[in-house]
Amino acid sequence: MAEEELGRIAHLTKQTLGFYREQAGTVPLRAGELLRQLIFVLSPRAKSKRVNIVLELVDDPEILVNAGEIRQLFANLLSNSIDACNLEGSIRIRVSRQFNYRLRRHGLRVAVADNGTGIKRSDRERLFQPFFTTKKDVGTGLGLWVCKEIVDRQAGKITLRSDATPGRSWTVISVFLPVLLAEGTVFRDVA
Repeated sequence: MAEEELGRIAHLTKQTLGFYREQAGTVPLRAGELLRQLIFVLSPRAKSKRVNIVLELVDDPEILVNAGEIRQLFANLLSNSIDACNLEGSIRIRVSRQFNYRLRRHGLRVAVADNGTGIKRSDRERLFQPFFTTKKDVGTGLGLWVCKEIVDRQAGKITLRSDATPGRSWTVISVFLPVLLAEGTVFRDVA
């Protein structure tokens, strides 16, 4: 019965999120500028824990996306990293152009790495499921599920690597978003 109820709630949440999505459609944007804004907005939380956030823009191609969804995606990832970090932790965000061989597409890769508590191997399989959380007193268990839904809608890929070994813990979440170009636009590879 619990499984059925969770399935029903997940379905309702998915429908609600679908209605809530920004209706403006897709717009061209650069992830770097959006991430700068989010770092500024979340900086009081990071500063209260003395967490250092570094944004590294290797290459920041313009992509055609739903800006509200992408803002939500990056806000969730950055917020989770801040929550995972202990006092004086660090977060590194790397933005680069990439060719994804599995998807056979050019796109944007954003990797969010932190030296927080890490994620136990036993929890990794369930991280992107609705209502699953590794946070003790906060969190709904919907953040990473929403992230995966957004990335899937963009025909992208989200991956996670982590180590929860005390004293050496870290997590890297990597998002690949295909470059969805406006008609008549040509993607030029950087050699």
